[in-house]
This record gives sequence, C-alpha cells and structure tokens, in this order.
Amino acid sequence: FKKSNIGIFVTCRLKSQRLKNKALLKIQGRESILRCLDNSKKIKNKNLTALLTSYLNEDKPLIHLVNNKMENVKVFSGHPDDIVKRFISCAEKYKVDTIVRVTGDCPVISNEIIDVLIKSHFNNGADFTYADKFSVGTVGEVYSVSSLKTIARHFPLAKYSEYLPWYFYSNEGFFKINKVIINKSLIRNYRLTLDYEEDLKMFNKLFYLLKMKKLKNNIKNIFKVMDNNKSLVNINKRKKLVYTQKAFRRNLYRNTKFKSIV
Repeated sequence: FKKSNIGIFVTCRLKSQRLKNKALLKIQGRESILRCLDNSKKIKNKNLTALLTSYLNEDKPLIHLVNNKMENVKVFSGHPDDIVKRFISCAEKYKVDTIVRVTGDCPVISNEIIDVLIKSHFNNGADFTYADKFSVGTVGEVYSVSSLKTIARHFPLAKYSEYLPWYFYSNEGFFKINKVIINKSLIRNYRLTLDYEEDLKMFNKLFYLLKMKKLKNNIKNIFKVMDNNKSLVNINKRKKLVYTQKAFRRNLYRNTKFKSIV
C-alpha cells in the first residue's frame, strides 16, 4: 500500500446535544478533540491527518482551536450533514484515495488497532474494512474513496452518513467488505467514547491515573489501568449507544439501502 495516499479523517462538529461542545471540553487540561488528534497522528503509513468539520459559523471555535494548537493537521470545512460529500471533497483536494474515518468523540482512539486495519485493508483489496469486536471508542474504519463515490451516486444527500458503515452493511453485494478479528489483548468491554457527563468524569480520572503512574497514553496502558480500577469502569458503564437499539438499526438499514442500480 506504499503507492496509496492514506488520509486520517477525523470528523467533528460542535452540535452535540447530550454533552454540549464536548469536543472543546478538557480532559486533564487538554481538549478532547486534541487528544483524539494526538492519537490519530500516531497512525503509521498515512500521508495526511485532517480534522473535517462544517463550514457553519457554529463550528468556527473548533477550527480556531485546531489551527492554533495542533501541528501537522489540516483543517477542512465541508458539508454540515453529508459526511460522504465532506470526505470526497477533502480527498479530492489532498489527492487521498484511502480514508481512515475517526470520529472526534474518541479521545483514546487506538493507533495500534487502526494500523492493523489499514494493513488488512490493502492485503485484502477491500473497499471497506472494519473491526469485528472492539471497545467502543477505540477504532475507526477504512474506506476506498471510490466506494464513497458509489454511495454518493445512489444518495445525492447521504442523510445518515453519521453512521457511514451502514451504507456498506446494507449493500454488501456492491462492495468488497473486510471484517478484521482484532487480537483479544486489544479488546475489553469498556466504554471509551465521549457522549455524557459520566464519560467526561471517567476520562478525567483515567488520564489522572495514567499521569500518576507515569504511563503513556496507549491502548495497553489504558486497559491496564482500567483492569485494576473497577470503580473507574463503573462510572459510565451503564450508558448505551443509540445505534445498538433494534428499531434504530432497522431504520438505518431501510434508509441506507440502495434503491436502484446506478
């Protein structure tokens, strides 16, 4: 995959309802989106790391923060709701042909796992690569830009692109989909995404403990700390993901399935 141009696209906006402006909230003194970008920059074999947000005024504070506090990260402002359009526009601007999607609410995104996904994506000549099992908040997915252009042809406005993998799950016959089994040492049943006050409290305590123990922020050290601190794990373990609900998943399938041959 040395001939490919790989872009790490971190999607983020300031429209969160449950935890207002969560990307700007600090975890042990550093904004959560910057922690996500810190880890995204560690991913190997990339040509570009970029924050992808919208062109709306409400997202300007995010652009300002990243421009002022992050080195070697591009900022791209695109379509507010259609992430497929946003991705394709940014990919064309920077001549990227393979995208790793990272969502900005994952301050401990695992570069170790994403390195495995990228390698498997190219070894299998895939359009879309994802991890089978993982800790919520630790993984992204890998996409060929050509496959996103296929989605754009079927959906001039991809209204559900916040849940981008569903455009692939719902249309398996159109794409080469690559499911990767991650090493068990990199998986736990922990919640490592930022949506609620409880998540913020957990992350602050986690990073405090990492600092006290002089441990680097990587997935193995995070699991080590959490394995030994059940009270830490319990802070947010009752919070559930919206897209795991059956009715929500049925709705996603219905609205992401191709209706015709384009």
